[in-house]
Amino acid sequence: MGLYITFFGHKDTLENAELNKKLTEVFKSFFNFAFENNEKLIFLCGGYGNFDKLASDKIDKLRKQYFNISCEKAYVTPYIGDRLNEHLIKLKYDTIIYPPIENVPLRFAIQYRNKWMIKNANYVVIHVTHSWGNTVQIDKFARNQHKTVIYV
Repeated sequence: MGLYITFFGHKDTLENAELNKKLTEVFKSFFNFAFENNEKLIFLCGGYGNFDKLASDKIDKLRKQYFNISCEKAYVTPYIGDRLNEHLIKLKYDTIIYPPIENVPLRFAIQYRNKWMIKNANYVVIHVTHSWGNTVQIDKFARNQHKTVIYV
């Protein structure tokens, strides 16, 4: 089975000490939970924007500290074929997931992928700093899906 976690934030998120501290605390709590409950962690990653990079880097650092925890970083892609460089993705992620959205028009693919990630996650970590944009819509969708949302 496993504990599925996904995360979303604004693409223009700037790294700062407070955000780093919060991300570290939240992700450490997942690793500690996994250790105490002999659970595998599966992070569903989108791979776009600054927040995704910050969160992914934080997971990589914690995986080194918690080397005894089974942890997987999965890149969830809305695209198949030419738009996807699998070789580069496999350098950063353990696996690639192709959600069943092949019939979705290309311009809506990321939205549908994001919704799939939320539906398949146990926890949604969100960093939202303003009241507009996709992250706000994702936040509303996650709460409407009755997901446990953790704000950083």
